[in-house]
Amino acid sequence: SRFVLYSVRLDGTAPPVLLGPPAGSVQSFRLSPDSAHVVFHTLESSSRKVLHSVPVEGGALVELHVAETFQANIGEYRIGAGGARVVYLFRPNSSFSGQLYTIPIDGSAPRQRFGGTGVSPAEFELTAHDQEVVYSVGTGGPIYELYLAPIDASASLRLNPPLPAGPVGNFPTFRVSPDGTRVAYLVDQEVDGQFRLYSVPTDGSQVFSALTAPLPAGAQVWPDFRISPDSEHLIFLTDAADVGTFELYSVPLAGGAPAVRLNGPLSSGNGFALAFGDPAPFVLAGERVAYALDQEVAGRFELYVAPASGWRAGRKVNEPLQEGPNDALPFAFNGAGELVFLAPQDLPGVPELFLRPLTEIPRHRQR
Repeated sequence: SRFVLYSVRLDGTAPPVLLGPPAGSVQSFRLSPDSAHVVFHTLESSSRKVLHSVPVEGGALVELHVAETFQANIGEYRIGAGGARVVYLFRPNSSFSGQLYTIPIDGSAPRQRFGGTGVSPAEFELTAHDQEVVYSVGTGGPIYELYLAPIDASASLRLNPPLPAGPVGNFPTFRVSPDGTRVAYLVDQEVDGQFRLYSVPTDGSQVFSALTAPLPAGAQVWPDFRISPDSEHLIFLTDAADVGTFELYSVPLAGGAPAVRLNGPLSSGNGFALAFGDPAPFVLAGERVAYALDQEVAGRFELYVAPASGWRAGRKVNEPLQEGPNDALPFAFNGAGELVFLAPQDLPGVPELFLRPLTEIPRHRQR
């Protein structure tokens, strides 16, 4: 199948406009924050992949980058600077490392490469105001360090402190705080193979804070951790207390206090069901964390909400469910004060859609 890209006015006052491409099939696209341009990735053949830009109302296509070998590929891309620039990852071969570039969205100036020998796959983020980029740079083997640069790649600043001798510094993942002042990362910063969560300011001071204690043998921190919307706390999953049983924790992003468990005590065989590559089953909004967990009965997933700081116990959101196991409950915040979720509350095996104002959860529903 061949996919092409159209734009259409929401009020329906004009027919759809074909944006492109002239050849190949669209793989993905993004709309700029100012709604003026669309950037999209096209697969024209096995040996030609193109990153395009086009005005959203239609017009001339601009080729921002062309990958013209079988092994080369264009990876993740983001639009920043209020819609003026595109930052994207280019992999010239099958190596995990790539090259990170920035280019004006209209192609009016040549692309510029961010410094460093390589960028780990998909490991870059724009800061909240879209004027800076945080990225990891390969320094040899599996060793990576964190850098911050203006979105035009005119300079760079190393964020993490110097690494000790030895094969340390493998960054599985990192997150930039919503206010852009800190970066949280999971790394064997101090001892090879001993992964812990750290945070570091984006001011270049390199004064890092260890957020988690050293893990017992066999334990790990799940790499899909999140920063609260107010940039005050880091929410993460770990099986540090009982290897093989993941639980949800919160810790101040700047450090200075131990992590607090958010979920209630678990019965034998219970715990967060995690699958490799899947998003972790918790969501943040405002100062709250919602999560789905078989906390009370193994295999029966229920929905809970807790303050991101962990200052009080979490509460169950759903009414009593029908007997028997159930799939994890799909849920989403409606603003910060309501949860929408799908659950078999009234009929066995029949999930229905519910809306729960979080101010109406009975106080007796505590862990």
